[in-house]
Amino acid sequence: MSRFDYQENEEAESSFRSIAQLARFVITSTLDTKLKKKALSKVQWMATEIHGKYKCRYASEAAQAQIDQGNFKDLQHEHVYRKKDVTKVLLEMRKLTEILEVIQKLRGCVVTVAEHRRLTAADSPETKNGWARYIKADIKVWDRKIRRRKSLYPGSVTKSR
Repeated sequence: MSRFDYQENEEAESSFRSIAQLARFVITSTLDTKLKKKALSKVQWMATEIHGKYKCRYASEAAQAQIDQGNFKDLQHEHVYRKKDVTKVLLEMRKLTEILEVIQKLRGCVVTVAEHRRLTAADSPETKNGWARYIKADIKVWDRKIRRRKSLYPGSVTKSR
């Protein structure tokens, strides 16, 4: 298996639509808020693991090195966009098209347990969205679809190593 073996789930778009429908059902239901939040957390797991828990599009360099060696120990599937923040956004939505747009933007990244701790430590109001925590924690990320390091800065281009 190559470090860049990434294959899109052919049913991803259909699955995203189904996940968005499930989210809308939860959001518009009469369930209490605590249960809605728990269900929306599960929805986000389904969306970010759509290609597989450890075969998602993004992986840190350290996690990818372990995967290349067939070592899946001490790896974690990390949510690039914090689940609690996404849940707040989703709870305010009613239109399926808006919910689908959010679901399709969710990203998972495979990281080591040590990196996950660094990402947690980097958590702050300034880093609550997207890749900012990875920048602050100095974690390099590989985009396995395009086979090069992911640029975590808007507008910049990073070549493969």
